[in-house]
Amino acid sequence: MSRFQQGSLFRVKRKSCAGVWVFRWYDYTTGRRIYKKQIIGTTGQLQSRRDAEKAVLAVRFQQVVHLIPVSRDTQDS
Repeated sequence: MSRFQQGSLFRVKRKSCAGVWVFRWYDYTTGRRIYKKQIIGTTGQLQSRRDAEKAVLAVRFQQVVHLIPVSRDTQDS
């Protein structure tokens, strides 16, 4: 389980168009493990793995923001 705790990033070569960087992870929010993946960008846009990793940080941040509960209790003391 520790191998892919943060997800994985890999490059996919395509036959008819530019290759793409793909980020994949498992989602456990429903109580079940659901495999998910998202295309981060083309290899032309993100030429190095480091550039793709920086783009993945934004995706991870969006996932965390959706998991944080919003407090609706606005009572003043």
